[in-house]
Amino acid sequence: MSFDSTEYRKILTKQPNYSASPTITENLEWRPHGSGHTIFDKGEDEEPFTAITVGKVLDYKLNANPSGTYLGKDFGSLSKAKYQFYLTRPLDPAFKDDFLRTYAMLEKLQTLVAKGPNKKDMLYTAVGGRLIRFARSVFEERKKAVRDSPKPKTKTVYYEDIMKDSYDDNETTTLTSTSNPEEEEDMDEETKGWPVDTKFQDELDMIKPHYRAIPLNLYKNDKFIEPRDVNDELKNSLVEVHFTIHHTFIKKDKVNQDSFQARIQEVKILKEKLMSSSRRDPRKGPSTSLHHADEPSPSKKQRVDNNDEEATTSNRRKEKQKEVEEQTD
Repeated sequence: MSFDSTEYRKILTKQPNYSASPTITENLEWRPHGSGHTIFDKGEDEEPFTAITVGKVLDYKLNANPSGTYLGKDFGSLSKAKYQFYLTRPLDPAFKDDFLRTYAMLEKLQTLVAKGPNKKDMLYTAVGGRLIRFARSVFEERKKAVRDSPKPKTKTVYYEDIMKDSYDDNETTTLTSTSNPEEEEDMDEETKGWPVDTKFQDELDMIKPHYRAIPLNLYKNDKFIEPRDVNDELKNSLVEVHFTIHHTFIKKDKVNQDSFQARIQEVKILKEKLMSSSRRDPRKGPSTSLHHADEPSPSKKQRVDNNDEEATTSNRRKEKQKEVEEQTD
């Protein structure tokens, strides 16, 4: 059954957390949370507010595979990797204006808490229009280390972990658990078989004792999409995103920065991407047909033929009428 965007929008507009609602910000507030601030519903004491929006996922910087935004050990630890995708205004008439309303709502929320004009990481204005960046950590830190983790072939120390973990004094240094081995738990199956690219397997083995992999909550037709297939399924699709909104103030020597994040909670694919012309069977002929300059296109030719037929019929009526008048005379 094809997706009915108009009917689906009617359902969403009845939800109090639909981000395009004109009054949504009236019930929201920033509260200190974690290392910064998070949006909460004024009537909710415990959980951050979860908003809902609809948009089209871009190919641009789409990093929602098992290694997320990770580029390699020269750029830091795999444990810092994030799922990431950008939404743009959809062409679907039911949602294209709602996307702009969502963007304006997020701009307003940013202004309420930002300490300066340098607001980064969530809203972008590009040549093709406005974009919203959504992200979430791929890995979650464990409360205590686990065992049964494969030993990495090479071992790397990251500066960001020095103040947190203990290391050996040998040249080939690795992470060591501060937990009692007898208290360690077994490795969870999700992390044990996490399908990163083979070139990142060694880095994964290194962080497994201290971090666990968290799959992205992506669904199509209410069915879970496996981590290795997420990028391909998301690309150019119309999606519904559930997200929370966070703010961190970063103080720098020269320019202070307000960093914002639309943190992914759940994603539903509403409408699949269109088949790319490059994937079309070339043996079926060209995707478009050009006609000779002197020859009208099929539709135009049909109109010409119809006009000629009508003209012929009209002339016959006139000739018949003339014959009748001559006989009468």
